[in-house]
Amino acid sequence: MNWLTLARLIPLLAVFAVAAYQDFRHGEVSNKVWLYAPFGLALTFADLFLYTPFLWPYTLTSILFTVAFGLILFYFTRGFQGADAKALITLSVSFPLGGFLWFYPLTAFMFAGLLVGLAWLFHKRKTVRFLPYLFFGMLIGLV
Repeated sequence: MNWLTLARLIPLLAVFAVAAYQDFRHGEVSNKVWLYAPFGLALTFADLFLYTPFLWPYTLTSILFTVAFGLILFYFTRGFQGADAKALITLSVSFPLGGFLWFYPLTAFMFAGLLVGLAWLFHKRKTVRFLPYLFFGMLIGLV
């Protein structure tokens, strides 16, 4: 793992920790939280240029697919809100690939969906905040 990967990952985890906390406490996430996305995208491109130019196709596919997936969920479902879509987009541009060429954002989303499903089973609440589960899904996906 090179230094640019850590420079993308550590602030990204901090951004998602803040977003998860805001979503859990207030049900809303400030738009200022997502200002990390352009910085994360710049670091992703720097990492591709300097260390892993052979990963361009995988990275662009991951970013495009995840952004499209987040926008489709936002526009065509009721439970996926604006902060959730912004979180998925920020995750996709800041850390598009994980270990073994996984599409890391979708892996984290899958783990978050599993955790949300478990929360619905045990809490029997009509609404479950998604961002805290996405944060934990990101941590699980890193392992």
